[in-house]
Amino acid sequence: MNKRRRWLMFVVATLLAGAPWAMYWVNRSSRQVDPKRIIEAVQGFCRDQRTTGKAIPENIALRELVASGYLKAGDVRAFDGIEVTIYTTGDETRPQSVLIRARLPDGTEMLGLADGSTAQVTGKALPRAAKP
Repeated sequence: MNKRRRWLMFVVATLLAGAPWAMYWVNRSSRQVDPKRIIEAVQGFCRDQRTTGKAIPENIALRELVASGYLKAGDVRAFDGIEVTIYTTGDETRPQSVLIRARLPDGTEMLGLADGSTAQVTGKALPRAAKP
């Protein structure tokens, strides 16, 4: 009986010690974003706009892609609370053009530029620096 009790205590201790790590990995994987899905969603959205004779907008909000069915809410769960906009006007001939903008809950905006760099913009610099 004593061996059985020690074995049970070992199993319980192992489960208790492993539970936080398991929760961390489950949360971590649910917060990842697959860029390929977002790119495919933007391409599909633009293709459908052209097919229906509509103009392609200069920018597309991620929430619009979800609402229109191009993405699932789970695809962009990592951006909960962040307002993300993708610009369709950026290209390699204008390396400082904005490709993606993320407005954080505190008002800070992160920009992804066509040259692959990023910029953080706050306050008065925002309207000037964020032009696509």
